[in-house]
Amino acid sequence: MRHESIPESLDSILQEFKSCFTKPSFGNFAHLVSGWIVCRGRRWITRVLSVGGVLGRTHHSRFYRFFSAARWSPDKLGHCLFRLLLPYLPGIIEAMVDDTLCRRPGPRIFGISMHHDGVASSYGHGVLACGHSWVVLAVRVPLVGSGKSDGWRSGKSGASGTPPTTPPSVKCEGAGRWRGQCRSSGSCAGS
Repeated sequence: MRHESIPESLDSILQEFKSCFTKPSFGNFAHLVSGWIVCRGRRWITRVLSVGGVLGRTHHSRFYRFFSAARWSPDKLGHCLFRLLLPYLPGIIEAMVDDTLCRRPGPRIFGISMHHDGVASSYGHGVLACGHSWVVLAVRVPLVGSGKSDGWRSGKSGASGTPPTTPPSVKCEGAGRWRGQCRSSGSCAGS
């Protein structure tokens, strides 16, 4: 069931992710995504809900629980998004991996650990810091009609430079096999 604050065109895209969530969680996901798209500036959850037109209709704690306690898998959601993007990707897929240390000291922060801090470390002197280590896998999508695989430009106005060496890029030659599996499955539920 579509909520009147979510445009029909966006709802048709969001329906592709329905198998990744329970029914109540999918409704929360749809409201968060639609509010996130429309929101300008900082995207705090309460602000996203206010811009999305949901804040007065239901309590905001429901959306905070979506991130802390709802049954859904970020991995399954990412796989579903990748499956939707496959028709737009080239034959050889480039994946980029990056990790970022988010320092969070304190006795009541869930899931923190000691990690190598690449920013504070120097040659011969490694530094450990307390916090979360966020690892991101990104798929490089070529710019349409440019023939280039990225839009990176140097800090000089109008001058093209060479892209930075980090994050490392990995070419996935075996993606054709995965591409066939993803295209043959009708929904993300079995993927």
